[in-house]
Amino acid sequence: MGLLPPDDENPLHGARPGRAGRFLESRVEAGFGEFGVRTVHDNREYHGKDIFERTEKFLVRQPLIRGVKLDFLYIDFRRKLRLPIECKQQTVAGSTDRKLDYAVNDLISVSHGMSYGYFWLIVSGDGFSPKVMQKVQNKITTNNDTRNGKKAYGRLVSDPLLFRAIQKLVEKGEAL
Repeated sequence: MGLLPPDDENPLHGARPGRAGRFLESRVEAGFGEFGVRTVHDNREYHGKDIFERTEKFLVRQPLIRGVKLDFLYIDFRRKLRLPIECKQQTVAGSTDRKLDYAVNDLISVSHGMSYGYFWLIVSGDGFSPKVMQKVQNKITTNNDTRNGKKAYGRLVSDPLLFRAIQKLVEKGEAL
């Protein structure tokens, strides 16, 4: 009688994109977890200065930074490194292509505004058009080349390189 089937059976209902995005986020969390980085929920204590010197590494889930809610913020207190991370997964062609540009704008804004040295945009899936991916890469490269006196180097991290990128970041502090 006009009822829609459950989300599992109705891909137009929006459940498939949500599950796909959560899948990539869970892969990111698992990748950091392989190197002993604990995933935590956002909390004021991760954004301010501490009286005592901290040495932990955290992957903060959904931090709110300058009015922008990101997927993650990696913090390595010992190295004084903070890395905003946004994840986008697209298994079929669709509207996420347009969202990549907004994600890069948010990452650049947050990174410059908070004086973070780096940011990552992690992409996964075959649904992104090559033209849009090239445009996003060009935008990140242009930002890296014309930093306007501020340092915020971005990196487009694709799924096949994710584990290796996480390894370099956690073990050596190399974000690029």
